[in-house]
Order: sequence, then structure tokens, then C-alpha cells
Amino acid sequence: MRKSASGSVLVVSLWTMAALTTLGIAQARHVMLQLRWADRAQEARAGWYLLVAGVESAGQLMSLDDTEDIDTMNEDWRQQIPKDPVSLNSGTFSFSVEDEQSKIPLNAAALDVLQILPGFSPQSAQTLIDRRDQDEPQLVRHLGELISVEGFDSDFFDELEPLVTVHGTNPVNLNTAGAETLVALGLSSLLSQQITQFQSGGNGVLGDADDGAFDDVKVDAIETKLKTHFGDSFLLEEADKARLTTLQSGEPPMIGVASSFYRVEVTTQTTDHQLAHQVVAILERNNPGVHPTVRGWHEATS
Repeated sequence: MRKSASGSVLVVSLWTMAALTTLGIAQARHVMLQLRWADRAQEARAGWYLLVAGVESAGQLMSLDDTEDIDTMNEDWRQQIPKDPVSLNSGTFSFSVEDEQSKIPLNAAALDVLQILPGFSPQSAQTLIDRRDQDEPQLVRHLGELISVEGFDSDFFDELEPLVTVHGTNPVNLNTAGAETLVALGLSSLLSQQITQFQSGGNGVLGDADDGAFDDVKVDAIETKLKTHFGDSFLLEEADKARLTTLQSGEPPMIGVASSFYRVEVTTQTTDHQLAHQVVAILERNNPGVHPTVRGWHEATS
């Protein structure tokens, strides 16, 4: 009888130890999970601070520009953008700055401009104009909204995307616009190529001291600049003269020589787990010498 009691006690003890062991393992796993989540949260905060540091750094450089008359690709503040990632305690960040006004402002483009953009029909172009002219204007906030506009051909969305912007209503900067954008505005392919060649200066490298810059969008001023660059044999065709006149005299005008909106792309890498983050921010420079305002922000994590 005594042996049976001892055996029962042993069984109970073993079961108790097994239960405690299982409970201990479960608690350990719970603690490890909490620590892992805490680590992830800390890393996410580190990545966020790096993103903010990148946007802030870009804004600080942009505020060094104390002029508002002309904006080009070779301004002094652009030359100070770090070519290598910037290191902080929590990781690194790098950033690039693109002139958003090198694109056509979708929320300001006239009917004759909209109609010749990829994917647009007379019907879809007029729909955007009508929405814009309402007592409470309905502006395009995201390009994806165009897919729901009747008459818009979504098959051309990828072709349209690099040509237009939904940020701001300012004119296209003739000093930074690419040839494809200029063609989309209705200029000839030849003149569009000549303008981008002028932008790159005599050495053909965009973004250095040799760059050409327009300081006026009047037809005579543009023709004079291009003739100086290409020589007296340069000829501005009548059709391009007429189109330039329409673009610069519209309400609002479609071409200019200065910019207010910029796209900043920041990429970060955290130190602990090498977690990569990327953000695209839209900055508006309201006044020369003043830190720009963040108008839009989109984050993606990989």
C-alpha cells in the first residue's frame, strides 16, 4: 500500500514538472515574441527618423536657393546633394531631388493640351475641365483616378505617367522639361530635342556649369537663346512659334522658367537588420531662402 502511494506521488510530481516545463516554454516564447516585436518597433522608428532626416536634408539644401526668377538643373544647392549615403547612428539615408515642374500640371492644363496627352480623348479631356470649373473644383489627387474617367484609355496610363503631375498648377519649367514632355505640350520633335540640347550646354552634360538656361518664355527670347547656342543657321518654324505663343500666353500659362514643386526620393537602411525603407515626398518652395513645405508623402517598405 505504501509503494502504491509513493508511485502516485511520483506520477503527480512528474506531471507537475511536465506542466511547469510546458508553461515555462510557453512563457519564454511569449517573452521572445515580445522582445522581437519591440525590436521591430524600435527598428521601424529608426527607419522613420532616417526618412525624416532625408526629407529634411533635401529641404535644407533647397532653402539655400535665394532666387526665384530661374530654376535649372545646375544650381549650387543641387551640387551639394550627397553622392554617397549619409550615415547616422541608426543607419544610412540617401536622397535625390527631381523638378516636379518638368512635367505638365494635369490640374491646370488647357483643353488643347489635355486632348493630345496619351490616353485622353476629347470627351475625357472635357470631363476634367468641367470638374475643374465647378463651384467646388474636383481636382485630380492621384493619377489612378483617371482610370474611372469616361473616355480615358487606361492602356496608355504607363505612357502618360512620366509626363504629368497632379501637384500644383504652375507652368512647365522650360529649363528642366524633357523632350517627351515638350512634345506632349504640342511642340515639334525637332524643337523639343533642340531645347534639351540647349539645356545640356556645349558639353552635352546636364547639371553642370556649362548648362544653358532660358530667362524668358517669349518667342523672341527663346529664339535668341537657341540661335546663340546653335548658330545663325538655327530656324524656328512658324508652327512652333505659334505653339510657343499659345503656351506662354494661356491662362494659366503652360511654360515658364522657374519651379516651386519638387519630388524628393529618400532611401534608408537601418543598422540592426538592414531593413530598407523608401519614401517619396513632394516639397513646395514658397519663397526663396525659406524651408519648403511638405505637400505629399508616400512610404513603401521592402
